[in-house]
Amino acid sequence: MNYKNIIYSCTNHVAEIQLNRPDALNAFNMDLITEIESALNTVKESPKTKILVFSANGRAFSAGADLIYFKSVLSNPKDLQKYIRKLNQVFFMIEQLPIPTLCVVQGFALAGGLELMLCCDVIIASRSAQFGDQHINFGLIPGGGSSRRLTERIGKQQAFELMISGRWMNSEEALKIQLIYKVVDDEELKDTVTEFTSNISSKSRASLSNIKTLINHSNYASRYDAISFENEMFIKYVSSHEDPSEGLNAFSEKRKPNFD
Repeated sequence: MNYKNIIYSCTNHVAEIQLNRPDALNAFNMDLITEIESALNTVKESPKTKILVFSANGRAFSAGADLIYFKSVLSNPKDLQKYIRKLNQVFFMIEQLPIPTLCVVQGFALAGGLELMLCCDVIIASRSAQFGDQHINFGLIPGGGSSRRLTERIGKQQAFELMISGRWMNSEEALKIQLIYKVVDDEELKDTVTEFTSNISSKSRASLSNIKTLINHSNYASRYDAISFENEMFIKYVSSHEDPSEGLNAFSEKRKPNFD
């Protein structure tokens, strides 16, 4: 696909999907969502990719749905349903990717931009970043999963307040309530992301994938079932994959393991 609304790249086991509608504050229309879906399929089919980074071009991560486009489909239930279903299909694809995902937020992540962010495993933000659900400010309600994902991330009371107030929060508050993983000065954001992804790209892809599966499974399973599932995966993985042997041999030989 010839991308017009995103920039896709993959270097040294690190894939990146950069939202590229800066003049529209990287707001979502159907074309942008479709291009993200295409790039996700490319990532999914690449056995060498170890981490996916979501970032954005311009002064904002994303303002959410393109309200001009959204208004155009509002009066047509079939088009509206098609848009919402495609959006959520793409968000589930992000969650279910077999590799870790990192979201890099500069400027602001609002409404659908917040919902995209919540689909990612780890979030690093610039100090000037701001976050908000803000659907209620336009007489709307969430449609991209934040009623569940935001509650899972920060708890019911915090999520409820954020949704009904429509307010924005700064990066320090977002860090305090564990909405995001890390805050860095704006000028350090790029180097911090490079350091993070370089570390992950040296790891075993199979281990990364299995760890993500374990964590995602544990979110919905009972404590006993989650640990039992982990036990079974451990035995199956360690006894059948070459990476554990490479890791242990590297330890014995006092060298760094090669998981490429």
